[in-house]
Amino acid sequence: MRDAYGVRTRYDRFGIDDVARRSVFVLDADGTVTYRWLAGDPGVEPDSPTVADAVRNAAGE
Repeated sequence: MRDAYGVRTRYDRFGIDDVARRSVFVLDADGTVTYRWLAGDPGVEPDSPTVADAVRNAAGE
C-alpha cells in the first residue's frame, strides 16, 4: 500500500530504505480519498480534530 498511496520513504541516517511515512487517509463510501495528511517529520502527528472532521465529512454527516 505504500506505493499505491505514495507514502514510501527512506531514512538514510538510520539505514532504513523501505518504510511508509506517517500518514492518514480518509476514504468515503465509494473508496475515494477525501483527506490526506503526510508527516514531513516522523515525530509529528496529525491534528486529531481535523482528522475527525474529515471522517465526519466523508461519512456525509
